[in-house]
Amino acid sequence: MVLDSELQVGIRDLAPGLWIWRARHPFWSQGDDWQQVVTSTFVESGNDRLVLDPPAPTLDSIGLWERLDKLPPTAAVVVIADHVRDVDLFVKRYGAHPFGPLLFYPDDIPRTKLEPITANSVLPGGLVALYDGRGRLETPIWDPNHRVIVYGDALTERNGELRVWDCRAGHEKRELPALRTMLDLPFERVIISHCDTEPVHTRAEFERALGRLPWRGEDRNGRFVRELAIWRGSLNNRRVNRLPEIEQEAFSQSLLPPPLGMPPLHELRGPPASGLVLSP
Repeated sequence: MVLDSELQVGIRDLAPGLWIWRARHPFWSQGDDWQQVVTSTFVESGNDRLVLDPPAPTLDSIGLWERLDKLPPTAAVVVIADHVRDVDLFVKRYGAHPFGPLLFYPDDIPRTKLEPITANSVLPGGLVALYDGRGRLETPIWDPNHRVIVYGDALTERNGELRVWDCRAGHEKRELPALRTMLDLPFERVIISHCDTEPVHTRAEFERALGRLPWRGEDRNGRFVRELAIWRGSLNNRRVNRLPEIEQEAFSQSLLPPPLGMPPLHELRGPPASGLVLSP
């Protein structure tokens, strides 16, 4: 394990063929409702090696490239639309097969054409994408070999407690039932991207999280920020705006027909940037 004790950046081995790396996000800014250091996962299963939500450690020298060069990833997976991060770089450097969501935010679309994944998609190495009830915008990844589930934004750790991140799709109606269904899987640990101190949690802590109040974060202006917020302007200034209520409801239904008066999702492609767009 190579980990900076102050910033908690570095590489951490969890099991043979399973490790995480933590690095500072270059577009994080003070006041964002997520932590500066984010977590990504490497999984080796059979002849396949996958990186999940991979960022390049541009601000931290943690020995990531040296480690990956010895065992190059064969697949790069984007778990949730706003975790595009540096998937293009990993695909170009290693020739990894790219996978990701059907929809992306207009200011953060990968250049690489990603093979779409939806709930129940089977990825290389036998990993399986799960349905998390949050408008089909995230597909947590179940790794049966290591008995672990890797999440994008469905869960977060705050002040030492694992919490479910609230969502517009409906916490009680959709999110919680979907997460409870995952208890049917024989997982032992969960890995999360955003945390104050600890990105790896036990099954027991996951069960406790389902009984806690959801995390409802706030942006720097004190307004609630949920996963269906959209980005306007550059990623550098991280301005957050919320969709009108009618659009939010449409996206919470994901690919279901939109409400009367709202154009189909495929017509939302292109300027002006006003919501999620189909991947290229």
